[in-house]
Amino acid sequence: MSVKGKKPKSSKSKIKKGPKMSIRQYVLVGIMMLAMIGFIFSSLPAGTLGSGRTTSSAPKPNKSQTNTSTTAPSEPQFKEEGSLRFVSAVDNGEIRSIKIELADTEGERARGMMYRKSIPTDTGMLFIMETQKLQSFYMRNTYVSLDIIFIDENKKIVNIAKETVPLTETNVSSTGPAKYVLEVAAGYTDAYGIKAGDLVDF
Repeated sequence: MSVKGKKPKSSKSKIKKGPKMSIRQYVLVGIMMLAMIGFIFSSLPAGTLGSGRTTSSAPKPNKSQTNTSTTAPSEPQFKEEGSLRFVSAVDNGEIRSIKIELADTEGERARGMMYRKSIPTDTGMLFIMETQKLQSFYMRNTYVSLDIIFIDENKKIVNIAKETVPLTETNVSSTGPAKYVLEVAAGYTDAYGIKAGDLVDF
């Protein structure tokens, strides 16, 4: 029986609920979780994710490794500094006259016709050597074939090395002592019948 007017007490105990989370708290929790996930992914070794393969790359070469080619100097231009006549040894008549550029310093003689891609018509380079002796030339960095004319101190042609091979270092030498050396385009001496024993005048 029970006392009238009072409800019997339930045997079940009430569960206390915690305070509800606000929207701001949910947002903060979400940001923290994203930050933790980002930190975890950033700490993994490269190539761990994806297909399971690891990748590797060689160090990027610097400019000195990628650009090994050398740039040749710009092509020098002919500079007229005088004229020269070829004179026949037979009748002392003029065979041909050309304009000349002089190579009379050590630097000019060392450079010569290097890096030139063409020779203007009726032009040449006259090397004035310090002493008369056996002279030897080569074709390093010389892109055009030449007739090289060796001349003694009396301005007589000693010998002619015809149609030299460009970009070679084979010695091209005089057959006797020479004081002057004249370089003209290959084939020039044959074209005008210039030969050993003829004279030059400049």
